Amino acid sequence: MAQMISKPSFCSQRRHASPAKSWQYSIVLAAALFAHLYFAYRYPLQINSSVTSPTYSDTPVAFKVTRVAVALGIYALAVFGVLVSRAKKLPGRIVVPLHAGLWLFLLLLTMPLVIKYGVANIEENSIAVKAVLPIILAAQVLFVANLRDYSARLRKFVILLPFWYHTAWTVVQVGLYLAVGRLPALGYYEGLVRFGGGWDDPNSFAVWCAASCGIALYEISIANAKWYWVMYWLSAAQLVLAQSFSGGVALLIILFIALLIRPAKSVIWTVAITVVVFGLAAMDKRAEVLTVIELKSDSALSRLSQIESLKQIAGWDFVAIAFGQDRGVAFFENLYIIIVYNYGVVGLVLSGSVIGGVITKLCMDLRKAKAMPDMETMRNSVYALNFIVAIAVASFGIPSLAVYPINYFAWFLVFLTIGSRSDFRISTR
Repeated sequence: MAQMISKPSFCSQRRHASPAKSWQYSIVLAAALFAHLYFAYRYPLQINSSVTSPTYSDTPVAFKVTRVAVALGIYALAVFGVLVSRAKKLPGRIVVPLHAGLWLFLLLLTMPLVIKYGVANIEENSIAVKAVLPIILAAQVLFVANLRDYSARLRKFVILLPFWYHTAWTVVQVGLYLAVGRLPALGYYEGLVRFGGGWDDPNSFAVWCAASCGIALYEISIANAKWYWVMYWLSAAQLVLAQSFSGGVALLIILFIALLIRPAKSVIWTVAITVVVFGLAAMDKRAEVLTVIELKSDSALSRLSQIESLKQIAGWDFVAIAFGQDRGVAFFENLYIIIVYNYGVVGLVLSGSVIGGVITKLCMDLRKAKAMPDMETMRNSVYALNFIVAIAVASFGIPSLAVYPINYFAWFLVFLTIGSRSDFRISTR
């Protein structure tokens, strides 16, 4: 008998939950929504970096401190709530060690920096803080008791509906640029003008758009809901407006994965039409495309030239090769080169193992959920897989795995998948 799959509804009835559980969900949702608003001040106030933008000024220190303090404050509220909760067994044998272990890991990675440079600008300079702290913040989703009951709503309010928030920002930015010539953060007179959604960050937003394309394709394949067709094509269009090479490569990988996950006719046709549409558009706008390629070529060449820097490793001693030389302050556009310089081959192997292990686990969960079937785990796995793959691929050109908040959402979905599996339960009695 054919499997009956219902269309996803954004107006589905809320499952009953006791007041003692609801506040945990509310705090986690607040943290996720704050991540969407994290850089909302950039475009209105034209604040980001005077180095990368001809029209923006540098972000005041007060802004940097406040946004980090709010994110950590929400996390602290969640932790405090768990500690004082009547649910004495919450968060169980897994969640507490996970959070404690992540904090200890972050402390070990940053201690050499603190000793050498002091605590000033630690968040600004440490690749470890940028990469690990968002994982800790995302892991608070595991504080939600009976997380499976909330996973559909979290996907809706954290991933799906915010799509319209970022799209509205794009409409405003493009409209003001066409009307009065107002430039976004990475917009240049007589040069590239790149649009980055509500974050005003085209590189992170391109990753978001690539992952959104994969999510929309999956939803189209199982329900053919019109909303997801709109989401897919608007995501693809906004990725073009972001003009991110890394995001474009991530999209190609995402489309290939979509064909592997569910090679339905709707997916195959959509991918084929996407290739044709983009191909015809490139031919019709050949002059503009060539201009963009020329302007982006310097950026691409600089990233490729960074690979040459790995030759310097030959002059390092064994300890430096194994554990790194710069201890968290060397910066390159390629995240994996950053890891080699800062934490050596050992750091690269460990981080690669974590990313590869997560992707493998998500694939295994997806396969198991298909066999059951378990639609909730299937959706969570697909959402997380699209984000983690997109961000891992893009990190070859932009260190997206160390860029908040896009990295936060990838890990948020990973933990949501883990915590909402049918065989994962946290006792609240």
